[in-house]
Amino acid sequence: MRRLLVPVLCLMAILVQPAAAIDESTARVVVRAYIFNNPLYLQEMDELLNQNRSLFLPDGAAIRCMRNLGIRLSQAGFNAYNPHALENAYRVGGPPEMAQDVARGLDSLAGGLSLMGGEFTWLSQVLPAAVQGNVVPYLTTKPFGRPLTIKQGYDLLVQMSNIGIAGQLFQLTKEIMNQQMPFREDQMVLMVIMYGD
Repeated sequence: MRRLLVPVLCLMAILVQPAAAIDESTARVVVRAYIFNNPLYLQEMDELLNQNRSLFLPDGAAIRCMRNLGIRLSQAGFNAYNPHALENAYRVGGPPEMAQDVARGLDSLAGGLSLMGGEFTWLSQVLPAAVQGNVVPYLTTKPFGRPLTIKQGYDLLVQMSNIGIAGQLFQLTKEIMNQQMPFREDQMVLMVIMYGD
């Protein structure tokens, strides 16, 4: 889903009304919460919440931003979904075998927007409790479309890290994600500044 970010930004420019601007430092905190929302980044999420406590309180700027961004992204996904995408792709012309790829791509973008919106909405619901000391909702619930809770994902990582090469694979995965993070973060900060008041 996150590899679709550039096309998502282009589609959002068409489908979503820009929001009132949010400052860049708050936008970065919001983006980091989204990126750290992963069992590989439990420690980083904890540090982020502790360092930015006021932003994550029930009416904190990060929570308001996530809530509003979640609504906007979900609405954009709903607006982007086209049940006639395949039919329209055939009508445009070009090789017929490409029509299905075009339709799948459009539906994937719509689904990606909806899932990202759901994740931001879920974070806006569970992080206020987490910053106040109740991590149970964050660890044991999940947004629509996510197969595992954070706790289930973490438990699976622990179990698999005990199986030889799997632990090395997880470390390598995290290193690759860390290398890509500045680029992903900058892209997402732009989106949050534009659409997440």
